[in-house]
Amino acid sequence: GWSRHSSAMSDVAGPAATVSLRSSAGSKLEVARHGAHVLTWTPGESEDSVLYVSPCAKFGPNDAIRGGIPICFPQFGPRGALEQHGFCRKSNEWSISKKDEKSVEFELKDSDSTRASAWPHKFQVNYLVELADGGHLATKMKVKNTGSDLFTFTCALHTYFGVADISHTSVEGLKGCEYEDSLQGGKVLQEQEDAIKFQGEVDRVYGPTPQEIAIHDQSRKRRICINKSSTFQDAVVWNPWIEKSQKMSDLPDDAYKRFVCVEVGAIRQPVSLKPNEEWEASQTISMKQ
Repeated sequence: GWSRHSSAMSDVAGPAATVSLRSSAGSKLEVARHGAHVLTWTPGESEDSVLYVSPCAKFGPNDAIRGGIPICFPQFGPRGALEQHGFCRKSNEWSISKKDEKSVEFELKDSDSTRASAWPHKFQVNYLVELADGGHLATKMKVKNTGSDLFTFTCALHTYFGVADISHTSVEGLKGCEYEDSLQGGKVLQEQEDAIKFQGEVDRVYGPTPQEIAIHDQSRKRRICINKSSTFQDAVVWNPWIEKSQKMSDLPDDAYKRFVCVEVGAIRQPVSLKPNEEWEASQTISMKQ
């Protein structure tokens, strides 16, 4: 269970390894300092976390945590010269810039290690995680160019949603959207289905996408709704299915049955920021029975 992960993390990284928030209505969330990584979110008193975290996830200082909400920045996937998904999700340089009962804001600035990377720009990222009214989870990302040259980036919030059974799960709201199919070398297609179902590996970058996307978990008779700003114009839908899961050391072989990733982002059209310019994007996740 959670206690095992949390205590393991605290032993390794000291008591400041995670930040927990809890509302009077019983909703709660837990965020790792490492990567400013949301681990759990429970909208109500008696519920389990809506987010999936692998029981084999690694929590070391150089690891990307498998599950929850990894932040992909300043590069999504392999779309650039950096390591997969950029340096944010593995960074130990996030600081807490603000905290109150319902929210915590993390901040990351360029450092010797980022300036020595293939993306050497001066920047500041602020990432606000909030237990919003009704137990909803809100995450807001702000990127500022603090240097003297233009830069471009791609990014995503790589959210892992727990589901009872992937075979009885669908993603809705993307009919008519264009998508790049990563399993066909990025071939651009158009979504024909009202409800995207899973009978094998799915790895697609949809964009532009509407403001609301829903995950229908038929086994649990519930819907998870994602409401996003227009600045997160894309959404990735991913499930690794069995062969990919078997190759991932930090994921049990049958774990693919229990999650789907729906990742809001700015991916197909990279964002350009001039010196002193800021870009902001957000998502709110809510639960509907």
